[in-house]
Amino acid sequence: MGKSIYQIALDCSKYASKNVAYFQKSQNGRTWFSVIGADKQYEFLLLALCDLTKVKYPLLSDSLRKHVLQYDLHPVKHQSAIDELANYILHSEEDSLDCPKFFISHSSDDALIIKGFVEKILQLCCGFKRTDIFCTLNHTAIRTGDEFRDVIIDKMKRCDYILCFVSDNYRKSEVCQNELGAAWAFDYKRVLPFKFPN
Repeated sequence: MGKSIYQIALDCSKYASKNVAYFQKSQNGRTWFSVIGADKQYEFLLLALCDLTKVKYPLLSDSLRKHVLQYDLHPVKHQSAIDELANYILHSEEDSLDCPKFFISHSSDDALIIKGFVEKILQLCCGFKRTDIFCTLNHTAIRTGDEFRDVIIDKMKRCDYILCFVSDNYRKSEVCQNELGAAWAFDYKRVLPFKFPN
């Protein structure tokens, strides 16, 4: 299996930070900058990034390829542009890595049903990955030291769907009621309530 856009962008960034450097030259009262360390391996990584990004980021891909192919004409100018473009792609991909498709709003007292839904329906039947689903039943969902409410709000803002599992336990929970209210406040979100039989 090939590397992802994120992995290749990270490889480009690591290579550049380790091997590529700007330096200043002075001669006869004139000063100019140059670049050292760019080689065929770096060019290969950058062209691989161009190929991987041509569907998702077509304009960035075209611009990056132009700078890579014209590098020898003006290395300082093109290296600056390459750094900016590669870092922009890297940060965009980092953001999407941490962005779940589903936010599961539920009462912890309904954990057995929610766990079954996440594992059997979303993951097994629908093929979603664990990283596609934000659910506080997953003990890694909120890291030690994170502010609980801030994480909840951030994940609700960034997900595609908010699934609310409304039960008697859910209705009795102040946190769940706050999540439900916040979900409806996001008018650009798909909110899907599942009402339990009781």
